[in-house]
Amino acid sequence: MWSLIKRFIADDEKGSSLVEFALAGVFVAWSLITLIDVASALNNFTKLSNGMRAGQQYALKYPSDNSGIAQAIASASTLPSNDVSVTTSESCEWGGVSGSCNGSGTGEFAKYLSITASYSMSGRYVYTNSFYPQTLTKTIAVRVQ
Repeated sequence: MWSLIKRFIADDEKGSSLVEFALAGVFVAWSLITLIDVASALNNFTKLSNGMRAGQQYALKYPSDNSGIAQAIASASTLPSNDVSVTTSESCEWGGVSGSCNGSGTGEFAKYLSITASYSMSGRYVYTNSFYPQTLTKTIAVRVQ
């Protein structure tokens, strides 16, 4: 009896390739899905960066038009505009020292506009959401005067 059990345990390799394929197949499928999801996130970040360049160019012409800057970013990025949020803030320097934008100071006056755009996104698959941030954010500063 013991020799019969030993023969089935030691010599039976039926189905081992199927088990190996199942284990490897799960890993390959998970890796492929993750790769697709991360590539999508990278594509969205590239779109956001392209939109920021358009917003920067618009801000050079119209530095006080915040809604126009936001619209330029949203339309050039080709991302859903309701998922893109844009904030702007201005700062000024007098002779290289931070100061008031509506006051007077000594030295050369420089006015900067900081533009921050955020895109809220979620991964296609629940388990890949932990590999990258859920909100992509890009900030640029433009000297407008």
